[in-house]
Amino acid sequence: MIKDKVFWYETKDASRPALTSDCTADVVIVGGGMSGLMCAHALVIAGKSVIIVEKDFCGAGASGKSSGFISPDSELELSDLISNYGKETARSLWGFVSEGVAIIRNVIERYHIDCDFEVQDSCYISTYRRGVKNIVAEHNARESLGFTSILYNRQTLLSVLGSSAFYGGVRYPETFGIDGFRFCQGLATELERMGVRIFESSPVIKVEKEYIQSGLYKVSAKVIVLCTDRFLPELGFLQHDLFQLQTFLAVSKPLAQEHVKKLFPEKRMMVWDSKLIYNYFRITGDNRLLLGGANMWYTYTRKEHHDAAHVIRRLERFFSKKFPGVSVEWEYLWPGMVGVSKDVLPIAGQSHEDPDRYYITATAGLPWAAALGSYIAAKITNPQKHPLDPYFSPYRRYSVGKGMEKIIGKPLSFLLAHTIMKYFGKVFWMKNKK
Repeated sequence: MIKDKVFWYETKDASRPALTSDCTADVVIVGGGMSGLMCAHALVIAGKSVIIVEKDFCGAGASGKSSGFISPDSELELSDLISNYGKETARSLWGFVSEGVAIIRNVIERYHIDCDFEVQDSCYISTYRRGVKNIVAEHNARESLGFTSILYNRQTLLSVLGSSAFYGGVRYPETFGIDGFRFCQGLATELERMGVRIFESSPVIKVEKEYIQSGLYKVSAKVIVLCTDRFLPELGFLQHDLFQLQTFLAVSKPLAQEHVKKLFPEKRMMVWDSKLIYNYFRITGDNRLLLGGANMWYTYTRKEHHDAAHVIRRLERFFSKKFPGVSVEWEYLWPGMVGVSKDVLPIAGQSHEDPDRYYITATAGLPWAAALGSYIAAKITNPQKHPLDPYFSPYRRYSVGKGMEKIIGKPLSFLLAHTIMKYFGKVFWMKNKK
């Protein structure tokens, strides 16, 4: 029987205390995921007093439920970024999220955080013949910007990925996998040692100028940073700019080493395919296989689903067809929801209504969340313009506006917007710049 629970949470220790009195700090951060914790880390190093208020527990949301792929790649590949925004902006965006990869690694090494840190190259593959053009485009994009890239065809890919069912792939280094939940828990512990006060089981019900309220109590602060990801609209903010994508992650029982070797003949890698609704997989330090994916219906949904028996069947079919010689027994399956904008880039910046309120949301990928936590901390401590501000702005334009959203509904409007950005993003962005 497959367990409907998050495998990572099996290591959860006792919770931190809830907010039980009014208190004050220089900055209050709402949300104890990757972006909130990293923002707090940068702020406390800069000498600010910081309080984090979390409705559940640190790492309870997308950060702790994720597959732990720490790669600059996200919902848009580098080739998409070049096509949509041009080479120089693409280079800047890729460099920004790559810094997020480096920040996570530095924190792990600096504080010796035990989070199943596994150095693994990234490998972007095609599961169908026509998809090879996407693989070649990604390889060419990487080479054009001077980034390391190895291109495989169907035959040469067999040397690193033990299946003849894939048609090509592009591989690059300096990436790794982690247990995102244990990372968040470990960083939270280090932040407490540095003087950050963290209150869990404390859902925020009101955000006003210079204070937030949870239950009967307030946290007063000059600056408020909202890092609640897909829950931000529940607080009354960015209701038309933010939705969520749902994916499912299955975790197997530990594999025999011989089966791991069949999957990855050379070395372990983090792998995902080129479809719009893609599958992805990697191996953990204790030889468990992580396999993620969904379908169109469950990806663009308004609520989290736990009754998706056919999703595990779909994942099982995918794996058994691609790796027929590898025996796997699945032990866990859970859904995960992550906030996303209409152009798939994250949302981060100041509120127009209150310049002392900041947002970090729609961070589809832990490196984006880490980089944006530091980005917003820098804006708080040393306000200045950044070249990427227009691309992260909460007030940028999207290909599908509020009027169309009212007609076709939110799920379909986000699906349409994502399709436009994936295939026609350059046309929209150039028009938007004029």
